[in-house]
Amino acid sequence: MARRPQPMQRSTGTAAAPARSGASPRPAATAAENYSGALGVLVTLIGLMCFALPTFIVFFGGMVPSWVAFIVDDRRSPYRLNVIAACNLAGVVPYLALLWSQGHSLAYAMQLLSGVYAWATMFMGAVAGFAILWVGPHLAAIFYNMDAVKQRQSLDVMRRALIEEWGPDVLPPPEKRVPDKKPATATVGKGAGEQKATSPTEDAAVKEAR
Repeated sequence: MARRPQPMQRSTGTAAAPARSGASPRPAATAAENYSGALGVLVTLIGLMCFALPTFIVFFGGMVPSWVAFIVDDRRSPYRLNVIAACNLAGVVPYLALLWSQGHSLAYAMQLLSGVYAWATMFMGAVAGFAILWVGPHLAAIFYNMDAVKQRQSLDVMRRALIEEWGPDVLPPPEKRVPDKKPATATVGKGAGEQKATSPTEDAAVKEAR
């Protein structure tokens, strides 16, 4: 005897939606990178203090601007800190090499740090890093502006060539044209024959085509 098929039960519940994490992973990754870098520097300093005290004294004293930049900078941008620390280290390395070549003694390390020129050289390296961070964006803006001007000139030449080849009909309607830096707002004529004046560049190109 065949069994009577049982009616299918409808599922009233809905599938659980996957949990969405509200926090963005990028800031967490950046913070982890900063903390890992700080931990690496701390371990290096502890190792130098234990096994190479003269090097630690000169290195720690000369890199004071980098420590201050790391503490004061609220953004904790790794690029800013890398530039400042690299330039600061460039001013410290010559005195580290001088220390290593003169026997690597604690007395000579203190003698190096007692000189005004040593502090000036090491701190001027950090100042050079700050100068690069300040001047760099301005130089980049100047180069980008020059590149934009060259591209505009080349596009203007291409537009003139198109107008000379195909005539002024290739130009868009006056109401759809992109104005120049100083668009002409004057009108020509009155009443039904009123027309907006085109830009000087387009007028010159149209005259040459005619």
